[in-house]
Amino acid sequence: MTFDRYQQDQQMQLLGVDAGGEHFAGLTFSDVADGIERPVFSDKDSQLAKEGNYAITKRVFLGKTATKNSLLKLMDAQGKSRIEFKVTPEGDSTITFFDEDGKPLKTITAN
Repeated sequence: MTFDRYQQDQQMQLLGVDAGGEHFAGLTFSDVADGIERPVFSDKDSQLAKEGNYAITKRVFLGKTATKNSLLKLMDAQGKSRIEFKVTPEGDSTITFFDEDGKPLKTITAN
């Protein structure tokens, strides 16, 4: 189930995905550029993406991953992970901070 602005695309999605034997479910929020051309990811959209100007950029994910972790992930305006809150099925929890290239800077555990 997705929600969008008129003539825009997928600002908020409630997802349940089965692919290749893996399953994830969650809620995703995205930035959608104003005035993107139809269809989304047309040749012009693809060229703009190569220049770093994305039509749709995932900003928030809250849900269960394919590895059965509970996850809250916050991304920057380029869609790169900046912070993750994760709880494993065994109950281990972490908070991880990422740099502008998506590399982990620091992980905090309960211990």
